[in-house]
Amino acid sequence: MQIGASEVDFEALIIDGPSGRTSMEPIVMSLLQVFCDNPNKVMSREDLITEVWGVAYGGDERLSRAISLLRKAFGDTKNPRQYIETISRRGYRFVATIRDDVVGNVIDDDKIESSPLDILVPETRQTVPVVSSDVAEPSVVDSHSQPQKQTVKRPLFGRWMKIAAVSVAAIATISFSVTALRPIMGVSVNVRIEDGLYYIENYYQANALEKAEGIFNSILAKDPDHAAARAGLAMALMSKYVYAESDPSTLQLATAHAEAAVRADEHLALANLSRAYAYDLNGQFEQAHALLD
Repeated sequence: MQIGASEVDFEALIIDGPSGRTSMEPIVMSLLQVFCDNPNKVMSREDLITEVWGVAYGGDERLSRAISLLRKAFGDTKNPRQYIETISRRGYRFVATIRDDVVGNVIDDDKIESSPLDILVPETRQTVPVVSSDVAEPSVVDSHSQPQKQTVKRPLFGRWMKIAAVSVAAIATISFSVTALRPIMGVSVNVRIEDGLYYIENYYQANALEKAEGIFNSILAKDPDHAAARAGLAMALMSKYVYAESDPSTLQLATAHAEAAVRADEHLALANLSRAYAYDLNGQFEQAHALLD
């Protein structure tokens, strides 16, 4: 896809712009996809955070950082902005021209439509509501209009954390049922796993991910084959990769732990979810879809 003067590869997570070729984080590309789905629409910071990170996972500083990374990759460093405009007290507006490499046509505002993304189906699709560039309130959509649709396939990660936020209690319950079969470890292990998952869910708290890693590592030190702890460690490392750093070695280590968790207990939901998460971050979207389905 060509956006302004830049070539964008969403699958490879690359922006080739005036400032050079830049490898982007998955969450930043998810934000860019939301902007592309809503061209010339003023979007509030709250709407963008909810759309990309989810209500429970959003953070104002993370949105600012992601927008800064996009502007740097696009070379959009001077006013007036050519890609992402800041609208005082309102939010942001994506103003760059968008061309789809497949069809070779400019994607017009009145040919794009949006609907919520369901992560648990094999084909992930999103459509974007028709919104004119001079709409006063970004959240108001005419529900009676019947615009044309263009399907756009997008990565899972922008929605993954929303699913994790509402399912972490169920995941903990499943892991408890497994660890309950380990009387030698005691009930305390259940509580510690719950604490670890809590820290992952609330990663924005001070040292939350480091605390989660410490909990799971301490369990694994006594029982290296503990599938729930191995999966929890994988998810903590993947969250660290996305939100705290972008070191590929962190993702590689997390992926290895996810695979080890599945080997330890192939029927444990948390283990399979961690592997799906790893597939998603490694760009293996079809495998992630298939596993979740």
